[in-house]
Amino acid sequence: EAGGAEARIYLLRAVSDHGFKTTARVITIELEVGCAPLRFVVDTACYHSIMKEAVVKNLFQARFDGQPDWAREEAPGSGIQQAVISNAFLADGKISCGEVTIATIDQELPVPPGCCGILGLDFLTLFDWDFDIKGEKAHIATAPKERKAPLPFNVSGMIPVPLLKIRTPSQNELYACQVKLSVPGQNLEDPAVKFVQAFPDLASSNTLCNKIAAKGMRKITKATSGKGFGPGMPEKKRKFVDVKTEEISAVLGIGNGPEGYSVREGKVLAGDVEAFQVLRLTEWPTAILGADILVRERLVFSFRLNRMWLPATESPLEAREVVDV
Repeated sequence: EAGGAEARIYLLRAVSDHGFKTTARVITIELEVGCAPLRFVVDTACYHSIMKEAVVKNLFQARFDGQPDWAREEAPGSGIQQAVISNAFLADGKISCGEVTIATIDQELPVPPGCCGILGLDFLTLFDWDFDIKGEKAHIATAPKERKAPLPFNVSGMIPVPLLKIRTPSQNELYACQVKLSVPGQNLEDPAVKFVQAFPDLASSNTLCNKIAAKGMRKITKATSGKGFGPGMPEKKRKFVDVKTEEISAVLGIGNGPEGYSVREGKVLAGDVEAFQVLRLTEWPTAILGADILVRERLVFSFRLNRMWLPATESPLEAREVVDV
């Protein structure tokens, strides 16, 4: 396909920095800088890409460029610096990313061993992505100048999930979709099952919903305790309230487009955990769709077309095979 190339992806056990058990795997991909392949976690719910400062110091092709403007406002005193990498490539040198600007920080990041950072929306939106989870590969195409140009991948039989770029009350720009949250045995078509807003977050080890979103679901099955999901980026030093979470067996209908929704089964952790506190979204029914739900079979993103594509349904066996490896 014109303008596209295939790259290997590495599925690594998600790092849960918030005390929750997880068997989910996150998508990581290599960015080639000089002779060094640098592995990054793909993060669709963080705007700014970020990497470890120590790695940048060892790169001949990188230079530091002061503190980025956004960090002065969002994370003063965090030590975040901006780095410019002179030339980077994807897919074994087949796709040039040109000059890449990335934030750096001198502290550990919640990424699997061997990863040096996360690729956020500032980078991901420059391309169309077709992730083949079972084949452990991705087809990547540079986003064309004409935003409405057709998708370079065949997505017949998949469900297009509309994405809406929104600014959260905490001033984060993220992509949201609509999802129905129900429990096994409850019909997704039941008028009592309402759509809530959800953020596809490929870097989150767990799928989460806040308390108000969980209200419409049936009785809780199992209570757990955890510290909540830490922010992908350093935030101003604020105290976050430790909350109890409740694990619910759930059926999700992802997407509200004319072709209907993609059905997924899994566990949802319900509670006003830190992620919702950071985004200031405890008062509005909201979910975070994590890697445990999304990283299973095939997943296509085109941010320029404001769409994500998912298989219509999956067999429970396939879901278990991928998640429990």
